[in-house]
Amino acid sequence: MAGEARTTVGFDALGTDNRISAYGPPARHAIDAAVGRVRQIEREMSAFLPGSDVSRIGDAAGRGPVPVSGDTLSVLEEACRVSRLSDGAFDATARPLSRLWESCRSDARVPTADEVERARGLVGWGDLALDGGAGTAGLARAGQAVDLGGIAKGYAADEVARELRAHGVEHAIADLGGNVIAVGARPDGAPWRVGIQNPAAPTGTYVATIGIQDETVVTSGVNERFVVLGSRRYHHVIDPRTGWPSESGLLSLTLVGPCSMTADALATALLVMGLERGVDLARSEGLRLVAITTAGDVLSTFPLE
Repeated sequence: MAGEARTTVGFDALGTDNRISAYGPPARHAIDAAVGRVRQIEREMSAFLPGSDVSRIGDAAGRGPVPVSGDTLSVLEEACRVSRLSDGAFDATARPLSRLWESCRSDARVPTADEVERARGLVGWGDLALDGGAGTAGLARAGQAVDLGGIAKGYAADEVARELRAHGVEHAIADLGGNVIAVGARPDGAPWRVGIQNPAAPTGTYVATIGIQDETVVTSGVNERFVVLGSRRYHHVIDPRTGWPSESGLLSLTLVGPCSMTADALATALLVMGLERGVDLARSEGLRLVAITTAGDVLSTFPLE
């Protein structure tokens, strides 16, 4: 109903700012449950919490599998599926590379080719052993590590929507650091409007808007985190296959579809892969695509507003 009261809650989790808005009497309790679910996922999947599943997998790398939650196992299974689909353009074992680049950005230096090759040698999603029956996950070689930063937010967004629906919410929208997911339509029946950020302009400047209902919108881009060293800009999206920042000709890639976890991982993969294969892969997964190129062109597989 158009006159339903809205409840909005903002919170920090998964390394980002998050916001959930829901309508109707169940909203407050439903949002609290959804926030609790996100925090649980963070405890399981953060690469920065010592006791998380992800940290324990890395600590035991080369020494055997460790027990993990059903959540973590589900996300790792989807991560491996997307890695296979993308020929390694998305790789949940790329933590040695991301750790190297994070350290070098902090030191305001570019890693050496030898450093990159050493880190890249520890990356390989095929080294991730998952056992659904035993509920375990393990890495083959010492020094390997898992990073679910490119997929965990999507899983959390799906779980937010599930919790809201389970608590009786029919109209809601959540934004988990750029992973937007809608429950139903707006109370007046209109679709939710989601803007696509212009990566070359200040935050809040949109190139287009998308109307969604019971769908997710996920954007991956190279414009938000970078460092300028010498005359060159090094962004944070690393191609696991080369060890260096991706050079796909894309500034941002937005996917629209039913599953935020899949869209999250594929948005990263397609940003690395580029459009030549990306369009067909997105379509095969039932996803609509909007890409913004380094030349400033906006390319879409569906009409934009």
